Amino acid sequence: MLSLGIHYYPLTLPFLLILLVGLVALTCLAVLRVLQFAYSQLGIAPKYFFTWLFLSLAGSYVNLPIMRFSPEEMTRLVEIPFYGVPYVIPTVETWPGTILAVNVGGAIIPVLLSLVLIVKNRLWRNAACSPSRSRAWASPSRFSTRP
Repeated sequence: MLSLGIHYYPLTLPFLLILLVGLVALTCLAVLRVLQFAYSQLGIAPKYFFTWLFLSLAGSYVNLPIMRFSPEEMTRLVEIPFYGVPYVIPTVETWPGTILAVNVGGAIIPVLLSLVLIVKNRLWRNAACSPSRSRAWASPSRFSTRP
């Protein structure tokens, strides 16, 4: 008998969709519980948990441009075969300008959250002194290590 490679299982798709929906729901519940526990350990009230989470997720779609680099002309080598012989021909292309941007959900919201926690827990002295402390600890270890 000739097989055309077509398999028709009428119940497979509904069962796979039910399984997928169940896995997504369990994953969301597990992740939200873990994230809520992590936020509560940081000192954020559970009523503000979803606010920070929503702001972070919604802000991940927003990029704030900081600087625009001008376009440049770049030389690219292109290999073109002519009667079986490959020739390398340089071509000049205009490279589009690059935009340097900051992501709201990945940079600004976490910095605001850190500042809120520093002020709330009165850690501004420790936060201000931590760069000098890390430099003081790094200096003796630099001399004691060998290449």
